Amino acid sequence: MYIGYNFTKGVNGSIQLPYLFVFLVLVGEEFVVFYFLIVIIFGYSANIICMKLRPKYGAKKLMIRFGLIQSIGGFIIFFLILIPAIETPIIWIGLLFSTFFGGAGVLSVILQTLPIDEDEVKYGYRRETMFYGINALFTKPAESLGPIMATVILVSFSYVQGGPPEVQPDSAILGIKILFYVVPNIFVLIGLIFVHFFPLEGEKYEQLQIELRAVHEQKRRSLKSEKNLNPNIS
Repeated sequence: MYIGYNFTKGVNGSIQLPYLFVFLVLVGEEFVVFYFLIVIIFGYSANIICMKLRPKYGAKKLMIRFGLIQSIGGFIIFFLILIPAIETPIIWIGLLFSTFFGGAGVLSVILQTLPIDEDEVKYGYRRETMFYGINALFTKPAESLGPIMATVILVSFSYVQGGPPEVQPDSAILGIKILFYVVPNIFVLIGLIFVHFFPLEGEKYEQLQIELRAVHEQKRRSLKSEKNLNPNIS
């Protein structure tokens, strides 16, 4: 379930920052610093808030709730930016909105570590490298899928490569809006399906923590006994 979620997250990540130059066609290259300030300030603020709320609501619930708000709101924003009179302010509001509610993605680290804990309880070994390797095997292709889709969309909508905003046809502007406000939110929704079926929560999570503490305590006792028998063990 984590790998499925991380795949969709990888696709979105491979579109957003690498294709920033395309997004700036909508707002102007002079606002690139403003763009990064929004991403840093609102992104990290959301990360902190989600980590503070996690003990009360749980990582899974927060990710689903924030993700649903992000995706549904994103689709609404897409239709609003099609209205010329309010296009520019809505574009920036959309960036603020998606950056903040996308901040719950920081909790995905927990979805990655819990299966490792479960594996240790079942087999007695920590095998992070195996899990990280399998994760990379499935999610690295996502970093290629994003640019492929972005290129297909831009070409299909007649984007003029390297051209300033004034030479871009209306179809290209529409394609850029689809690329940044429709495609990412589709993948956010797909990712939430995997999060929804992630099983380690509630009673299963509590039981896992109890069993994990027991395994760690047993390992500490075994290591202490080995040190007593052989003081040279570091």
